[in-house]
Amino acid sequence: MRQKCKPKVLLDPVNHPIPHEHEACSLLRRCGALIYDGLILIAVWIVGSSLVVLPTNAAVEPGNLLFQGYLLVLTWGYFASGWLLGGQTVGMRAWNMRLISVRSQHPKGTISVSDSVVRVLVGGISLLLLGFGFLWALLRKDSATWHDLASRSRIIVMQSVEYSQ
Repeated sequence: MRQKCKPKVLLDPVNHPIPHEHEACSLLRRCGALIYDGLILIAVWIVGSSLVVLPTNAAVEPGNLLFQGYLLVLTWGYFASGWLLGGQTVGMRAWNMRLISVRSQHPKGTISVSDSVVRVLVGGISLLLLGFGFLWALLRKDSATWHDLASRSRIIVMQSVEYSQ
């Protein structure tokens, strides 16, 4: 009688299994997607800023905390809309990546709103610390960054589909 083999799993720090058939995303691939998303985010900031400046015909004072908070909300809105609706931002789609939750009961494995807030805030802190939170992935077998660990999520490489003609 043949026994079924259990699939290999990676464990995160709180012992949530991630199926091994999903390859962990490399730091280089993450950086490529971050460049794509960064360019789109600049466009979002320009449009968002024009919605504030054009109606009032006045400049925003440097160091305006309310305006900086507004830009942070726009940043979260861009990333969260992709992550919550399908697990991918535009940059992640271009690089064939997907964000999954390691604790979600959602059929698509998408993260929660609160996890998306944590992910954006910790990712921003990682960037402010000269990318140290991203470089953390080089020290871990599962390539998890600080924001992956904090939001209990992982970025995986999606399996490419080959079409024959």
